[in-house]
Order: sequence, then C-alpha cells, then structure tokens
Amino acid sequence: LAAHGRQVGQLPVLEASPVSSVEAMARLSDPYVAAAAGRLLERIGRPAPALSGFGATLFGKNVTGGNMKTLDKLIFLKSVELFREFPVEDLNLIADVAREVEIAADAELFKAGEPADRLWLLVSGNVTLYTDKDGQFHLITVLAERDAVGEVALFDGGVHPNSGRVDEAGHALVLERDDLLALVRDYPSLAVAFLAQLAQAVRRFQGRIAL
Repeated sequence: LAAHGRQVGQLPVLEASPVSSVEAMARLSDPYVAAAAGRLLERIGRPAPALSGFGATLFGKNVTGGNMKTLDKLIFLKSVELFREFPVEDLNLIADVAREVEIAADAELFKAGEPADRLWLLVSGNVTLYTDKDGQFHLITVLAERDAVGEVALFDGGVHPNSGRVDEAGHALVLERDDLLALVRDYPSLAVAFLAQLAQAVRRFQGRIAL
C-alpha cells in the first residue's frame, strides 16, 4: 500500500486479531485500501463488505466502465487473472497505457488472420470467439467481464487464429502490443511478471491434460 504513493489516513491499530484489523481496513473510506483488504478477506474465506465506486470494480458484479481513472484501471487489472499476481508497481505502469473503449454489439473486434496487435480486457459485455470455415460457424468460447481477449497479442506478434465478435455491448481496456513492448524494454520487472504468468498458464494447461 505504501507503494501506492499517497496518504490514506490513519489505519486501524492491531489491537485484536489480525483478521479483525483487516476487516476494519475493509471498511475505510479509501477505496484502494478497502479493495485490497476486501480481497484478502475473500482469500481467507471471510465475507468482504460491499464496495462502491472503483472499489466495486474489483468485487462487484455490475461493472460497466465509463471514464475510468488510472486507479480504476489498476484495481480492475488486479481482478483479471492474467494480471492478478503482478506487483502493484507494475500494474500502475500498465494502467497508465491502458485505453478504455466502448464495444458495440455485433462489432467485430478482429477477424481470423488479422494481425494480433492489441489485447482486450473486458470490463463489461461479452465477446464470442469463433471460426468460420467454408461458411460453417464454429463456436470456440464466450468471454465475459474480467476475461482477456487476444492474449496472443502480448508478445507473439502473429495473427489471430480465430475471430472475435461482440455479443453484448460494454466497455473494455485495450493494451497495444507496441506499448507493452516499450514498457518491458524500460522496466525489465514487467518481463519477469509476464514470464511468471505464462508459466502458471502452462501449469494450468498441463493440469487439465492430466485430468
């Protein structure tokens, strides 16, 4: 929290158990501290207080987007599996270059064979991934809020293997491949974080194969 770089007021003193102190922090007016404390409570199986504003971006189900500030983006990124284990300092760098866009129903985000030059993170709405071979529609999956669309765009630099169509309008954060590569060049810790996330994805894939 100190790395966030701003005064958050007087935090609760650890007078009772650590859990009760975290619960007290989750009720503070500072949304960043409240969101971080609430996430910790969820991880240990304790109920987290209802949040509002951009704290709700992390825990709420009615995430709609619209005029997100850098802190909104940072907290949202922390809720996306792809970035969940990234240090806050690295997420802040990514949040600075993330661009919020509206995604309209029936819009094609990309077509199979097009350059994969950006990553889409769904704040709201949903996107269908599909292939269309010889006029035959083949559904791959449907992605919803907090899902990443087009992960191949991060460093691969190839083309999309399938198409992505917006089924329900909403908002998304867009990360351009060139911006991410520039960040990695300037901040090597980001490359380490991405490699760690890639290793976890490989382990999850191997686990599914084992089943």
